[in-house]
Amino acid sequence: MRALLMRLALTPKRPGSIRPSLALTTDPVVAPPSRDDGHAPSSLLGLGRDCGAIIRSIQVVSALASTLLLAVACNRDPTPRPPVETRLYYPSGLGFAPAADGGLGRLFVANSNFDRRFDVGWVTAIDLSQVRTLPDNGGRALPLPGASVAPPPDGGSDQGRPVQFIDLATDAGSIVKISSFAGLATVDPTGSRLFVPSRSEGDELAIMDIAPRTDGGTPMRCFFSGGDDCTVDALRLAVAQDPGQNGVPAAPQPYGVTLSPPFPDGGPDDRIYVTHLRPASQPAQSATNLENFLVTLHQADLDAARAAYATDGGYVIPDSAFSSIGRGSSNSIVVTNDFLYVSGRSKLFASDPDVLLRVVDRSADLVAFPQLQLVWASLDARALQLRRAEGLHPPRLYLAADNPATLLVLDVLEPTFTESLPPSFALVRAVPLPAGPNDVQLIPRPGRAPLVVVSCAIDGSLAFYDDDLGQIAALVTGVGAVPFAIAVDLRDQFARLYVSNFGDGRVAMVDVPLSTEATGGRLTPHLIGHIGAKQYCLLATDDRNCVDTSP
Repeated sequence: MRALLMRLALTPKRPGSIRPSLALTTDPVVAPPSRDDGHAPSSLLGLGRDCGAIIRSIQVVSALASTLLLAVACNRDPTPRPPVETRLYYPSGLGFAPAADGGLGRLFVANSNFDRRFDVGWVTAIDLSQVRTLPDNGGRALPLPGASVAPPPDGGSDQGRPVQFIDLATDAGSIVKISSFAGLATVDPTGSRLFVPSRSEGDELAIMDIAPRTDGGTPMRCFFSGGDDCTVDALRLAVAQDPGQNGVPAAPQPYGVTLSPPFPDGGPDDRIYVTHLRPASQPAQSATNLENFLVTLHQADLDAARAAYATDGGYVIPDSAFSSIGRGSSNSIVVTNDFLYVSGRSKLFASDPDVLLRVVDRSADLVAFPQLQLVWASLDARALQLRRAEGLHPPRLYLAADNPATLLVLDVLEPTFTESLPPSFALVRAVPLPAGPNDVQLIPRPGRAPLVVVSCAIDGSLAFYDDDLGQIAALVTGVGAVPFAIAVDLRDQFARLYVSNFGDGRVAMVDVPLSTEATGGRLTPHLIGHIGAKQYCLLATDDRNCVDTSP
C-alpha cells in the first residue's frame, strides 16, 4: 500500500501549562459506563445497593468498546464488605516485577470492584513462585517461561488443556486498598513502585512501594503513608471538578500512567504522565467549556512529599502539572526524546479534530493532531507502542483502533530540515483485528522485527502481528472473558504474557517462543493456564452449585 502522508493541525496549549523544566514520571478492554456527572456508578443499570435480586446481563459497554459479562450483586446487609485477599475480582491493570534470581517474579493485579460488591477496590501482590493448583490437582507449581507444567498426580496428562492455578498463596498482607474502577497499572523499571489510577469518586492515582523487603516486612505498602489503605494518601487529579469549583485544570477519570525513559545520555528522566478519559468542564460539572489535560508529575516532588507526609499530609498536585491537550479523552502514551504520542477515544463533537492520535511537544506549547481519520475511519483508539528507528528504517508506531477493529501500522516521518516541527505519519498498512482491541505490547526478538500482541476483549483472544510478514501470524483463542491488560516477562528464548481477564476474574498465562530454536521455525504461542478462581461463584450467591460463596 502506498504510504499516505497525513496532515498536521497545530493548536496552542493553555499558556503556562508546561513548566520550563518538565521533571515528571509514569505508564484494560473495558471501562465501566459513567454517571451523568462522569464518575463510575455506585451500581450498574441504575440499581442501588439495596436491590433485592441478583441481576446478570450481557451488555455492550461502548465506553470501553467491549462486551463483558456483568453480574450485579445487590445486598441489603449494611455490614462491611472488605476486599478478598485470596481472590481476584474484575481484574483490570497488571504490573510485573522480575525476580533478581531469575525466578518467576511478582505479579500485581488491580481488582477494579466493577459492580461495587465490596467497599473498595484493591491491589493483590502475588509471589508467582508460591502459586499452586489445588491439592486435589497435585498442588503443582507454575513453571518458568518455556518450561512444561508438571504432569497431574495420577501420572496422566493435561492433554493440552490450560491448567488452573487457583491457590494464590496470598493473605491479608498481600493486598492494599485503592478506589474502585482501576485502570491500567504501571511498575517502574526498578520494580520498586507501582502506579494505579482509579476512575471512582475522587479521581485518584494510588502509588505503592513494592520494593522487595529484606526485613520480612509487608511486601507492598502505600507510598506516602506506609499503610495498607491507599485511598488515604492517593493523589487527587480532579479537585477542581468538585461542586462549586472553577472546574479546571482537572483530569477526571484517570486511566493510564507512563514513565519517561532515561535521557539519550543515560541520565534519569523523572517525569510521569497520566491520561484521563472524561473531559473537565468549566465551571465544574457544568458540561460546558470541555477540555482535556495531560498531567505531568515529577518523581522528585513525590519523594519530597513522602518525606514530609507525617507533618504536611497528602501531596496536592499543583496547577502547573496540568497542560491542555484540547478536547477529547486520552488513553495511552508513548514517550520519545522530544514528543509524546497520545492515543485517544472518539472525539466529542463533529467539528473537533479526531483524537485517535495526538503529538505533544515536550518543550513547546503546541499539540499536533495528525488527523488519522482522513486516511482510516476508525472512531477511537486504545493502546499504542513504538518501534524505535533501526538503521534506514524510521520509527514505526503500532496503534490499536476500534470501530472497526484494526491495528494501524504507521511510519513516523521526522522533519528533515528543522527539529522544531512535529513529525508526520505515513500509513503503512491497516491490519484487521478480532473484536474489542485494547492493550498493545511489543515483544522484541533477536534479529527480527518485534512481535506486536493485542488483547481483544470481545473476541476473548490475543492477536500476534509479525511486521516481517505484514500480517497476523498467530491467534490464541479461549484466553478468557474480556482479556484486558497485558504484562510481559521477557526472557532470552521465551516471553510469558500475563493477561487480566476482566470478565471471569482470572489472569491468563501465554508462553511465546522468540528464537528460531525455540519456535522450530514457527510462531506457536501457547495458553499455559490461568491464575485464580473464576469469579462466578462470588457473584452467583443463589446458585446451589456454588459452595461457601461468601467472601
